[in-house]
Formats: sequence, structure tokens, C-alpha cells
Amino acid sequence: MTPSPRRWSSTTLTATSRCSPSPASGRRRSPSRACLHGGTARSVVGFPQDGPFRADAARIRGTQQAKGPDIYQSRTVVRQIYALRARVRPGNSGGPLVSPGGHVYGVVFAAAADDPQTGYALTAQEVGADATRGRTATAGVSTQGCD
Repeated sequence: MTPSPRRWSSTTLTATSRCSPSPASGRRRSPSRACLHGGTARSVVGFPQDGPFRADAARIRGTQQAKGPDIYQSRTVVRQIYALRARVRPGNSGGPLVSPGGHVYGVVFAAAADDPQTGYALTAQEVGADATRGRTATAGVSTQGCD
């Protein structure tokens, strides 16, 4: 099975998938577990600690359903995330988790407080609809109560 990652460019995250729809259902296929967790190299990409651009090695340890507050602390949400073996530092948040070919597998959002070699990324499946809405948006949106 061919994975269905998202494509990344230096200016935008798009939610267009490389996978073909399943002929019977018309739905997109999800990446196979073996493809995602089979030791394939990934990179955490960003400008950590306000420094120069870096692409640091990462591996997907597993997929989890994480329950926690939304960014406004107004409700509880459940998100699909990857636990990563990667050094995630301030400045990596919001950057992509990419394959060597430039396919986005997720968006980095946190580092473990107790393990410098563990980080977390929202899966491409989790953020795909939001990326599509952002890519096609033509008007500004409120940041609500964001500090």
C-alpha cells in the first residue's frame, strides 16, 4: 500500500493527498501501519530556538488519541497524534514532520517535559481539513481570546 501523506512546500501545507481513492468507496486510503511505523526516516523541520533553519531526524514511535483542552481552554478535545523519537525544541512547533521526499506526515506541537528525545505531532489526517480551509480562505479570522 502506498502511503497517503500531505505535500509540503516552503510556503504552505496543502491537504492534497497522493493516494488514490478506493474504487469501491471513493474514500482515501490511510497510510499503512507498516509504512508509518516501519523505521522510515522523517524530519522535524523548523527554526528551533530562533536559530537557523534545521531538519532534525525523527521516527514515529506510535499513534495515540490525546485528550486535552483546546487552545482557548474552553472545552476538551480528542486529537490523533504521533509520539516521536525526535529532539523537539521551541521554534519547531507548527513546523512539519516530513519524509525525505517532502511529504508531510504531521505538524509538530510539543516536546515531552521529561524526555529530550520525545516529541509530538498532530497527524496529517488530524489537520488536513483545517489546512484545506486555511488554504482556500479569502477573509481574515478572529484569534478569539488568544494571548
